[in-house]
Amino acid sequence: MKKILIILALLLGIPLAAKDKILVCRKASSQFKDAYDSINAEVSEDYETVDYVIDKATTYAQFKAKIDKLKPALLVLMDNQAVKYAMAYNKEDYDYAQKLKGVAIMALNLRKILKGNKNICGIEYEVPAYTLVTSFRHIVDADIGSVTVFYRGSQHKEMIAVATAQLKKEGLELHAIDAEDKGADVRKVARYLIKNVKNKAKKAELIWVIPDSGMLNKLTFGPAWVKTARTVKTPFLTGIDKFASPKMNFCTYSASPNHKDLGTQAGEMILSVLEGEEPVELGVEYILSVLKSVNVTKLEELGISLKHKNLKNVRILK
Repeated sequence: MKKILIILALLLGIPLAAKDKILVCRKASSQFKDAYDSINAEVSEDYETVDYVIDKATTYAQFKAKIDKLKPALLVLMDNQAVKYAMAYNKEDYDYAQKLKGVAIMALNLRKILKGNKNICGIEYEVPAYTLVTSFRHIVDADIGSVTVFYRGSQHKEMIAVATAQLKKEGLELHAIDAEDKGADVRKVARYLIKNVKNKAKKAELIWVIPDSGMLNKLTFGPAWVKTARTVKTPFLTGIDKFASPKMNFCTYSASPNHKDLGTQAGEMILSVLEGEEPVELGVEYILSVLKSVNVTKLEELGISLKHKNLKNVRILK
């Protein structure tokens, strides 16, 4: 019906009202572009998307000026920097800023960051442990009863609580180890991980690697994680696709975000907000679509066999 009215307006020479704008704040990488393209495809019939690429050098003042000039109907916030700036903008002392709503994706630890926030909803970027572990168990011929994970207590308590409950329903026990046991300083966390990851991994059935810069960084990545994964007979599972690369020789399996489908999921949430649903009611959804990859070179090293009948939609890496 809307398309018919547009055609009639064009034929009769009636000027069309400009579409309301959606400001999409994103990083420059191809993954962000894939998500942006899917968002645009989902909303472009009714709204104009404005692509705003930001980086570490982008200041809050620049971010604020962009919004004040454009006056978008909604913000799409693609990464933690954009979310941080939007939350600051909502605290400005004028009505438009305080009421401007947003949808956040591709930001880490979003559920914790947005707790109690009334203006912004979103989609969790981390692939849930439930999805990661059960999808791995589905494709391998191995008895798995427990999962071990290192986490940061200051950041991941809610994630661990949810994962524990979800895995328990599948008959799986989660052994969660707080990497901040000796302190939250990045160097103390690094020392703790370098000292403990190998010892715990030797006894573990699976290691779940949380994508977190406080634990995966230049201090820890080689000595704590990769070195351990190359020397113990334990599969490492991750939500980061490149970590399952045979060249990296690190993780055995990954279930990572499908960014095109994530953009489509975000587009549906965006339209819901613009149609009147409140962000606080929508909250933070789980990511629905993942790309599954198994490093068969690593599996062979570990002596684990695949269930070939269950490999549909799983990428084989070797």
